[in-house]
Amino acid sequence: MVAELEAIERGDQQKTVSVWDGPLAAFIRALEDNPDRLEEVGHALQRELDLDEHDVERSEVLRLALRL
Repeated sequence: MVAELEAIERGDQQKTVSVWDGPLAAFIRALEDNPDRLEEVGHALQRELDLDEHDVERSEVLRLALRL
């Protein structure tokens, strides 16, 4: 796994993953339509995962939602 992470960091391998998840796609779309809620939702996800709250952006909210 370390070698794969190093390859991604060097740019030798793609670092994005495509998945199809209808509910998750709808969730992200709703946040895109309501950007004022993005930070609120991101902080709620951080609390749910027992993480320290910090600034969030769309990709961070998606990562947290996938973890949850």
